[in-house]
Amino acid sequence: MSDKDIGTDTDAEANTESGADTDAGAGFEEHLQSVEEAIRRLESGDIPLEQSIDLYAQAMEHLRACHGFLESAEARLEIVRQGAGGPRAEDAGDALDG
Repeated sequence: MSDKDIGTDTDAEANTESGADTDAGAGFEEHLQSVEEAIRRLESGDIPLEQSIDLYAQAMEHLRACHGFLESAEARLEIVRQGAGGPRAEDAGDALDG
């Protein structure tokens, strides 16, 4: 995987800071794969310090994108639960507490 695949665009940094995806059109799986590849490269120890720092920053951008996807999925599931007449996530937790 090339550096481009990991998200070396300067636009990616701006998009992440504004809350947008690091790669336009990339889905959760693509972002997660980028994080995993960055981890493999960082753990290998074969890249210089400066490049390691940049790669780490890019991986964090991809992690933030993953988090956004997960938050969106959670919100969608909550809508489904409410629409189905089921308990909301907060109510379900209260029921478990007794």
